[in-house]
Order: sequence, then structure tokens, then C-alpha cells
Amino acid sequence: MSRLKWLREFEEECSARKPYTDGERWALVNEIDRRRAQEGRNAQELSAELGISTWSYYNWKRRLAIEVAPVLRPVAIVESFTPQSPVPQPVLVSPSGYRVEGLTVEGVAQLLRQLA
Repeated sequence: MSRLKWLREFEEECSARKPYTDGERWALVNEIDRRRAQEGRNAQELSAELGISTWSYYNWKRRLAIEVAPVLRPVAIVESFTPQSPVPQPVLVSPSGYRVEGLTVEGVAQLLRQLA
């Protein structure tokens, strides 16, 4: 079933009865968001086209966003490193991804001579 045909059937089914179920609200909010991103149209046009008020769209979007639990990720807080000197120091990065920091230019040159 094409997306357009599904939308038309969905609109007909929903227009015959009110209120919308949570699943229908999710579907309408997601459809408007998808079309806004793809087509660049505003919420007022799309809401009217789908047979709901702009107020309903924004209200449902806000309410549904509150019901979704945020995804929490563990983080570590570290003290930021402030260099002693305002002059930036070189960073040596090997082809395999090893990173050497904190050397002076002379130190980098000496390390490269030893590795060669």
C-alpha cells in the first residue's frame, strides 16, 4: 500500500470519529514532522491538509514528547587541561593513530630521529 493511499484511508477513518488514539496522534505528528523536513512546508498547511488544527499538532507533539523517556548516557567529568604556555605545542599522530602530545619541537624532532 502506498504511503499516500494509507494517509487517505487514515484520514477518512479518523474524520468519522473523534478523539484520536495515542497511536493516531503519534502517526499524525510524525507524518507532519517528516513532511516538514522533506518538503519544507509549514505545520499550519500540513495540519490543515491532514484534517487537524495546528494547535492540536503542537499540543500533541508537546504531550507526546513528555511521555517519551529521555535517553541517558553515562558521562565522566574531567578537569580541563590548561597549557602552561600560550604558545601551542605540536602534536605527533602516527599513521596507526597513536598520539604524542606535550613535546617541544626539539623533542618531536628527537623522537622522529630515534624512530627513523
